[in-house]
Amino acid sequence: MNDPDPLTQHDPSIPLVEGEELNLEVKETINSTSTKPAFIGKIINKKIINKTTANVMIVKGWNLPTMVSIVDIGPNKFLLQFEDEESMKRIAREAPWNIMGNRLSLQPWTPQMTVDEVKFDQNPFWVQLHGLPLDMMTLKNAARVYGRLSMF
Repeated sequence: MNDPDPLTQHDPSIPLVEGEELNLEVKETINSTSTKPAFIGKIINKKIINKTTANVMIVKGWNLPTMVSIVDIGPNKFLLQFEDEESMKRIAREAPWNIMGNRLSLQPWTPQMTVDEVKFDQNPFWVQLHGLPLDMMTLKNAARVYGRLSMF
């Protein structure tokens, strides 16, 4: 006889009363009590990027002096835990990052947050204006370009 699927079977020993707490298991690959600094990273692309390729490119591209733990948490989403705060800050400073030409959006994460709480609606990016005459390279014009781009 097949064992019942634990996700679809109700265990009568677990009371399901509103307001009652239920202690849940913590996934071993994600240390929820960890104080390690972390990002949730999302590769912005409708096509799913190969996880192994993404991991290799992240590790090589970042060239950190310490390890970064990379845990796959869904299609094109990763939990990135750092050994130290300075490494995480450096990665944030050097953004934006790309994987195979696709933006890697990095958002801060704490263990109390669900993945759905992490919003990927704001990302840094670089703008280069080629062929701009020298007399138009002013802070005022940079502010105009920024104002126009920030509307998107």
